[in-house]
Amino acid sequence: MKCHIVSCVTRYLQSVSLIASLLLVSASTAWAKASSAENQPPIIDMHIHAFGKGFPYGTKDHLGNLAPESPDALFEGVYGRFREYNIVKAMVSGTPALVENWKSKDEENRIVRGITMFKASDHGMNADLLERMIKEGKIQVFGELSPFYTKDSTTALNWNILTLTSLQPGNPA
Repeated sequence: MKCHIVSCVTRYLQSVSLIASLLLVSASTAWAKASSAENQPPIIDMHIHAFGKGFPYGTKDHLGNLAPESPDALFEGVYGRFREYNIVKAMVSGTPALVENWKSKDEENRIVRGITMFKASDHGMNADLLERMIKEGKIQVFGELSPFYTKDSTTALNWNILTLTSLQPGNPA
């Protein structure tokens, strides 16, 4: 059976198009599988913030991305990213109460408790409280010490007392 040149070319192009589409779908599926969490190497995220009051919930950033609507939505979104990107550990900083809130929801033991401090006296901190929180595992890392925001110096006596207490031999910090 002879075909007209136009219909033969059309059939040929349809066949090529179908093959190309199938190859594209196969490649996309393979890429999606390769990029899933179980195929990613484990990641340790060294800088996550647990935010509470003052975070601009429900607003857009400069790229137009909408922030979560609430602290719980922020936690769920961040924890979802831990799973999605195979983040097996994450150093989470914030107030002791916020970090404890996040840790209480940490069903997969991914969160390492940190603390955010702008001044050595934040959160009612003193050397005894710091030592107790470290021993109780309430502070596992110093996630964010920010004296430079308050024009303080980490060499000031109040910061030295906190730091030296945590670095005593036998302390878990």
